[in-house]
Order: sequence, then structure tokens, then C-alpha cells
Amino acid sequence: MKAPTGKLKFAYETITNMECKIKELKTKNDNLTNLLEDVVTELELSAEMVHEHGQWGAAPSELVRLVLEQKDLEITALKAGMKVIKINPSNDRG
Repeated sequence: MKAPTGKLKFAYETITNMECKIKELKTKNDNLTNLLEDVVTELELSAEMVHEHGQWGAAPSELVRLVLEQKDLEITALKAGMKVIKINPSNDRG
């Protein structure tokens, strides 16, 4: 098979470059998704957030935002001299 030349060569190279970029972006996306899932795990999202939103009720990024808001509220309460009481939803009988 003859190697492409001229406009055909340019189109072939462009498509090849685009395919490489798409693979790179997919890899980066997978890595970022894994990092986000690690953050979700580290922020102790299990009991409170799963109880509130369901196991599949919110995207990891939404859960991270909600947990960070909750943590900010707890910090503000502690700085104001209040006690933060956590309820374990798994022991909730409601």
C-alpha cells in the first residue's frame, strides 16, 4: 500500500493526532475520577451522606461538596463554643 501524500497525508496525520489526544484525555479523566473517588472515601462519606442521598443518589463531586459544607458548619460551631453531636444513621430506628 502506498503512503498517503498531500491533503490525504495531512488528514491522516490530523486524525492520528486527534486519536492520541483523545486517549490522553481519557487517561487523564480516569485518573481524575480515581482521585475524586479517593477523596470521597477519605472524607468519610459512607454513613451520613449515603443515608441522606442513597448509595447512588449523588455524584462523587456533589458528595464532596456536601461533606465539605458539613465540615465547615462543624468547624464554625466548634469555634463558637458549641458541641457537635453526630448521629450514626445505621443505628437510627426511623
